[in-house]
Amino acid sequence: MNTRRIIAVVAVAALVTLSGCGFILGSDSLDFPAEPVAVDDSTQSDTGYEQTRRTSLNVDRSFSAAGQTRNVSVTNYIAEYGRSADAVFSDQQVARVTVLSSPKVEVLGESFNPLGDLSDRELAQRFQKQYDSLDNLQFQSNRTTTVHEEEQTVSKFTAQADMGGTSVDVYVHLSKFEVGDDYVVAVAIHPQQIDEEPNVDEMFAGIVHPAEEPADS
Repeated sequence: MNTRRIIAVVAVAALVTLSGCGFILGSDSLDFPAEPVAVDDSTQSDTGYEQTRRTSLNVDRSFSAAGQTRNVSVTNYIAEYGRSADAVFSDQQVARVTVLSSPKVEVLGESFNPLGDLSDRELAQRFQKQYDSLDNLQFQSNRTTTVHEEEQTVSKFTAQADMGGTSVDVYVHLSKFEVGDDYVVAVAIHPQQIDEEPNVDEMFAGIVHPAEEPADS
């Protein structure tokens, strides 16, 4: 299983699972779209990352209360980027950055998106549970860096990941912050053999929200 698959499943599955829960009030159909998110082109060029996917992720659910059924549609956005490294698995994009946006869903002033209450550590723990090839996730440190033009906390974890049938020690970097009516989660993963932290911080700093709508949305 390559690194792209690790990030896609770990980050996306967790976020989609978390989003769109508990809506029982309002009209028969409730729509909660996030704004698109991306990393700007110049940052990709400077760090050597390439965009591998940008798309929307829709979650539709129905809830019943007081004899009535409410249909809820939540739209999240994902942007994925990868970079190869000659030092390890040169034929794969072993360094991955994924950015996701999820709407702050509020009904009568009460938030129903659990992302708002989860710390970076709790998010990382939930991500690990979503994918059995990312093991032994351990918190290492926090740092402060500029993300979306503001100072944000980035949490760093160690873990073991399955890359092409080989167990590789990796670092996982995670930051969650709010922009307008959305939560944005940025996740990066790369082998510990490469010094990727400066590129990760630069990619996080290059996050654009709102970005242009993805072509395949």
